[in-house]
Amino acid sequence: MPDTRAERVDLRPTAAPEGQGRHLSEPHSRPVEHVASRHGLSLPPVPRTCVICHSSSMLGLAVQSYPHEDVDIGCVEPTSVHFCYPEEGLPFAVVRCSAGAPMAALLLEELIAVGFKRFISVGSAGHPAGDKKPALPVGGIVIASQAYVYEGTSTHYRQSARVSFPDEASVQSLSELLSANEIAHRVGAVATTDAIYRETDRFRREIAENGVLAIDMQLSAAFTVARFHGVEMVGLLYISGIVGGGTGWGLEMANGRLAAVEEELFPLVMEYAASE
Repeated sequence: MPDTRAERVDLRPTAAPEGQGRHLSEPHSRPVEHVASRHGLSLPPVPRTCVICHSSSMLGLAVQSYPHEDVDIGCVEPTSVHFCYPEEGLPFAVVRCSAGAPMAALLLEELIAVGFKRFISVGSAGHPAGDKKPALPVGGIVIASQAYVYEGTSTHYRQSARVSFPDEASVQSLSELLSANEIAHRVGAVATTDAIYRETDRFRREIAENGVLAIDMQLSAAFTVARFHGVEMVGLLYISGIVGGGTGWGLEMANGRLAAVEEELFPLVMEYAASE
């Protein structure tokens, strides 16, 4: 797998805004620590890996496919974590995450407080075509090698956060698993934005020119929080719509191709989760 870090171009200003980042050296206030103590012995043994889904259908497949135990670990709002027990491999958990960088960070904080150490985030994304022909079709699969930060959460964890990274070994393992099962995919950069309806022409051209393959709303923050706490995180995306390239802005979430992609990816994601 090529070293994509050496090729990256930072897209954000180097200096942080006045006053931003000064609090980052302070001790991390973790009100979610009470999550673990609140549940106490009611928590089953916490497995190492948790799958974070951004799709109700993939979550439903997991619940239907494995014996499981459900626990609400929610600190801010109800958060049902499904502890799954496959016949082969290690136990793992599956949870649904709401859209947006703040919600991704909130959920990760709670899951890390409970004791999870390894994560895979799976969800849909747009593909920025810029003014060129799309490099990926609807249904194309991307493993994120880095995520450009266009959201406001990461700067509360890292000063001047412009790009965040997943766990490299996890990227390699996931890519090898997909390749071994003949699943075509790309390993490359993504961009995370808070404003899904403000994908302007300038924004799309900028990220497309810098090799960004997908636009999502969570991964850069998820990578930042995971690195901050020293846990493993990898992101798997499938393209739900082409943005630009003469097609305008549109989603194809109702397209049966996406359901087929989720069904194809599901057993491999679960295999990854149940592995060492």
